[in-house]
Amino acid sequence: EAKDSIDRGVALGESLKNPSSLTFACMNAMTAYQIIGDRAAVSRLAQRMIELADEFNLPPQRSIATFMSGWISACEDNLAAGLQIMESEFPRVSIMGPLPPFYAGLLASVRLEDGQVARALEPLDAILKTIKEPGVGFFLPEIHRLRAECLLRLDPSNFDEAVSEFEVAIATAKQQEARVFWLRAAIGLSRVWAAKGVQEKA
Repeated sequence: EAKDSIDRGVALGESLKNPSSLTFACMNAMTAYQIIGDRAAVSRLAQRMIELADEFNLPPQRSIATFMSGWISACEDNLAAGLQIMESEFPRVSIMGPLPPFYAGLLASVRLEDGQVARALEPLDAILKTIKEPGVGFFLPEIHRLRAECLLRLDPSNFDEAVSEFEVAIATAKQQEARVFWLRAAIGLSRVWAAKGVQEKA
């Protein structure tokens, strides 16, 4: 159902012949497809957005699309090169529109994958400082979940704090009715308890 809505939005943007509307549709479509896990769609939309940004001189939109292209590279074939692109674009995308937590989460996840655990925490902690109202913010459950993963990787003695972060992620996702993030956080917490040998809690 999400894919159908996404595709209708992009198709409408194309039919309107309005670059602002179309790039806005592409940006939101990339975000949704990243959450769904469709990397091919993210890559296709990023390329379309770069084309539009170059044609109509839209630097912010180009930066977002380039950042997402870097994420694709990091996930699929070249972690180091993709991360370098993301690092380069992050200062720009992190101050644009309503999605800085999303971009911070993606950067943190790739840094974590690259073994840069302490640096992965940096954008997560920075984003949490911007939250004005507890539990309010797009991608916030994922920020807490990723922070839990980082804390565990950084030092096993962070176990209690990590469990607390997983629990905050779950509670926030429930409050937001963000089921996919709720499930991811619950799986993460279950794995932590299972690794501790506490099967009932797992």
